[in-house]
Amino acid sequence: MSNVNDFGGKRERVGHYFNVTMGKVVKSLGKEEPAEMEGVTTRINKNGDRVYELQLDYLRGFIKGADLKLPPDEHPEYGKTMEFRIEAENGAQCVLQVPFDSAYGRGFLYAAPGIELDSPVEFEPYQYFSKKKGRDATGLSIIQHGEQLPWAYGTKKNPGGVPPLEKVTFKGKETWDNTKQLAFLEKKFLEFCSLFSDGDQEQPDPQPQAAPEPAPATAGPQDDF
Repeated sequence: MSNVNDFGGKRERVGHYFNVTMGKVVKSLGKEEPAEMEGVTTRINKNGDRVYELQLDYLRGFIKGADLKLPPDEHPEYGKTMEFRIEAENGAQCVLQVPFDSAYGRGFLYAAPGIELDSPVEFEPYQYFSKKKGRDATGLSIIQHGEQLPWAYGTKKNPGGVPPLEKVTFKGKETWDNTKQLAFLEKKFLEFCSLFSDGDQEQPDPQPQAAPEPAPATAGPQDDF
């Protein structure tokens, strides 16, 4: 007689989601005030709602999977998201979401060739005001074995095949178009994703993608990650 387990089984689901924004790693805690407020920040979002968040300076763990997620059909302006499944050294798991078309996404991609997947890695975003540029500078440092990984490509001296931005005219104004650059970087990221076997990846619980919003720059304590 057949057994129900012949047809399927249980998966270990991932319930912790973090996003990279405003130079921090942020976990949304929703609109309800948490019972434990230590390390939790609060702000008013663009809809006028008070929301609670846990903010980290960095997130550390083993990269166990990677995928490129499309934006929701109703919000194509959100853009694509790099999604990483991370396992802490104590076995805890989470999903880290990084905007693909951003300095954070490029920071990961340019350093990715130097990542050793059998060792933990730290994702450390940053944001500061650059006097030279006259605006905020953002990025993502990838740290392993206590050292920041250098960019393997994407620099002026070593572009590594990254197409340059193209100056185009849109509605009578000149602007920079990165369409070819994004196509090149997407191919690079999909090559990184292919390093993980689909059969070995545990699937995270479905979670709707939130609209990207600015977050305050107040750091919170580290948890398992």
